[in-house]
Amino acid sequence: MAWLSDKKNAEAVRVVSIVQQADGCRTEDLWLELRRAFDEIQEKQSTSQRFDELYGAAYVMVARNDGERLYRGLREAVTEHLVKKVRALVLAAVDDDFLRTLNRAWEDHQASMRMISDIVMYLDLVHVPRNNVDSVSEAGVLLFRDRVARYGDVQDRLRETMLGLVKTEREGESVDRASLKKACEMLVALGLGSRSVYEEDFEVFFLAETAQFYALRGQFYILTMDAFEYVARVERDINEESERAKHKHLRNLGRSIVKEHGDSVSFIPQVMDLRDRFVYLVQHSFEDDEAAKLAIATDFEYILSLTNKSPEHLAAFVDDMMRKGIRHMTKQETDQFLDRVMAIIRPLQEKELFEQYYKQRMAKRLLLNKSASDEAEKTVVARLRKECGCLFTSKMEAMFRDLHTSDNTMKEFKDATSSSRSNIPSAPWSVFQTFRRFYLARHSGRQLNLQPQFGWADMSAEFYGPVNNEPSTSQASSTPSGKHHPRTYTIEVSTYQMCVLMLFNRHEQMRYEDIASETNIPETSLVRALHSLCTNGASEPVLTRAPASNEIGNGDVFGVNESFTSDLQKVRIESTSGNMSAPKNSQPAVNLDEDRRYALEAAIVRVMKARLKMSHDDLFAEVTSLLRATYTPSPTAFKTRVDALVEKVYLERDADNEDVYSYVP
Repeated sequence: MAWLSDKKNAEAVRVVSIVQQADGCRTEDLWLELRRAFDEIQEKQSTSQRFDELYGAAYVMVARNDGERLYRGLREAVTEHLVKKVRALVLAAVDDDFLRTLNRAWEDHQASMRMISDIVMYLDLVHVPRNNVDSVSEAGVLLFRDRVARYGDVQDRLRETMLGLVKTEREGESVDRASLKKACEMLVALGLGSRSVYEEDFEVFFLAETAQFYALRGQFYILTMDAFEYVARVERDINEESERAKHKHLRNLGRSIVKEHGDSVSFIPQVMDLRDRFVYLVQHSFEDDEAAKLAIATDFEYILSLTNKSPEHLAAFVDDMMRKGIRHMTKQETDQFLDRVMAIIRPLQEKELFEQYYKQRMAKRLLLNKSASDEAEKTVVARLRKECGCLFTSKMEAMFRDLHTSDNTMKEFKDATSSSRSNIPSAPWSVFQTFRRFYLARHSGRQLNLQPQFGWADMSAEFYGPVNNEPSTSQASSTPSGKHHPRTYTIEVSTYQMCVLMLFNRHEQMRYEDIASETNIPETSLVRALHSLCTNGASEPVLTRAPASNEIGNGDVFGVNESFTSDLQKVRIESTSGNMSAPKNSQPAVNLDEDRRYALEAAIVRVMKARLKMSHDDLFAEVTSLLRATYTPSPTAFKTRVDALVEKVYLERDADNEDVYSYVP
C-alpha cells in the first residue's frame, strides 16, 4: 500500500457492462428492442428482456444523440396503444361498466408509464430538459387525456354517466360512489396540477345540473307543501347534499393516507397537504365558519389517532427538515413551514410522546452539528413553548444552555491543548513539511500544526489474494506464475487509519501493542480506527483480526485481508464507535410511564385542592381537560393514580359514596 497525496476525482461508473454491450448494437436494433418492451408492458405481458438491458439500450440511444427518435417513438407507441386498444375497450363498455372500465384503464396506464419511465430515466435526465419538452410521465398523462378521456364519445359518455349517478342518488337510489370518486380524481390528475380538466369536463355541468334540479324540486315543494313541510324538506335536502359532497370525505381521505403512508415519514406531509386543502375550503367556501373549523380540527385529531406512530413520524419529519429542508428557505417560508407543523401538533393527542421523540432527535442534531440553522432550532422551541407550555420545552431549552457552555469549554480547551504527537508515516510527513515551508514563506509570523484527528486521506491499495466464493475465472484468477492478478482500489480513510494501514507495507501481521507503539495514536482513537478497518459495513473488511472477540486489546493480531473485494472502485471506511457488539440502527426506547404518573397525580391534586370535593367522573373529566395539551389519560391509569393518592392520604373517599373524593389538607 502507498499513500497518495494527489488523487483525481472520478465519478462512479454505472451499468458499465450493459451499456458497453448495448453500445456495440445498431441504433435501429436498440429501438426495436425498446419498442417491443413498451408494447409488452402496456399489454401487461412479461417482458423478454431484463430491466438493465432495456435501460442500457435507452441510455446508449440518448448518448448517441438519438434522444429525439426515442422520445418521438415512445409517444407513438403509447398513442397507438391508447387509440387501438384502450379507447376501443372503453367505448365497448356499456351502462355502469363504462365508468369502471375507464377507471381501470387509467390505473393500468399509470402503472405502465411508471415502468416505462424507469427504463428511459436517462431520457428524462438529459433529453427532456435540453429540449424543453414534457417529461415521459407528463407526456403519458397528456396522451391519455387527449386520446381517451377527452375523445369526443368518451368525454360525452363520461360526463353523462357521472351526472346520471349523481341524479340517481338524489332520487334515493344507491350508486357506486367509489367509481364516481375515482373518476373525479382521474379528471383532477389529468390537469397536471391544475383543476381545469375537472372543471371544464364535469364541474361546470354538475353545478348547472344541480341548479336546475333543485329549482324544479323547489317549485314542486312550493306547490305541494305548506311552509313548515317546505322548510323541513329543504333542510333535509341541504343536509343530504352536504353529506353527498363530504360523505365523511375528510376521514375517508385520512384513512386512505394512513393505509398507504402510515408506516413511513411521508405520512406527515400527506396529512399537511390534506389539511391545507380543507383549510382553504373553509376560508373560501364557508367564510371561516367556526363550526366548520371545529369539525375539521376534530377530524384531523381522529386521523392522527389512527396510527400510534404519528408522534414519531412528526418528530422524524421535522428532524429531516431541520437538517436540510430549511437550508434554502427564506424567513417567510420557514415561518409558513412552522405554522403547518404547529397545525399538526395542535390536534395531536400524544404530544408528550412527540416531545420525547423530538427531544432525542434534536439532541443528535445539535451534538453532531447537523442542524441547518441554529436560529430555526430556537424558533421551533419557542413556538412549541407557546403552543404547549414552558414545561413541555424546559429540557429542550436546557440543551441550548448546555451547548453554550460546551462552546465556551471547547474554546478554553483548544487554547490549552497542543497538537497530537502521533507518529505520521514518512511519506505524508515529508509532503506536509514541504507544504508547511511553502505556507510559512507566504504567511510570515503564523504557525502551521498538523491535527491528525481531523484529517483524511485517499490511499491506493492492491490486493493479491483470491476472492472468496469466486470461481477461478474471477477477477482474482491466477497468472501462469501462480500469482493472482492484483485488484486495485482507492480507499478513503481517516489519518489515523492511514497510519495503521501503512504499517502493513512492512509487516505481514502486527499485534495491537506493536501498532500502538509505532503509531503513538491515543488508545481510544486507535481502537476506533482498527475497529472500522476490521468491520467495514460497506464491503468486506480491509484488515483481519484474531481472536474475534467483542473488544479490541493487547494480544490481538491484525493482518491484511488479501481477499478484499468491492463493487466500488472507491471505498470509504466509515468510523465506528469501537464496540464490536453495538447494535445497528437502534432507537432509544421512549418510556413515559414514570413522567406521566407524576403529571397525572399532580393534576389530580391540583384539581382537588381547588374543588375540595368531587365525584369520580367529574374529577376524571376535569383532569382530562387539564392534561389535554400533552396527552389523554386512560380511565384505568386515572383510577390507579387516584387509588395511590388515597393510600398516600392526599385524598379520602366519602363514607356514604366511594365514588366521591375529598381533598385532605
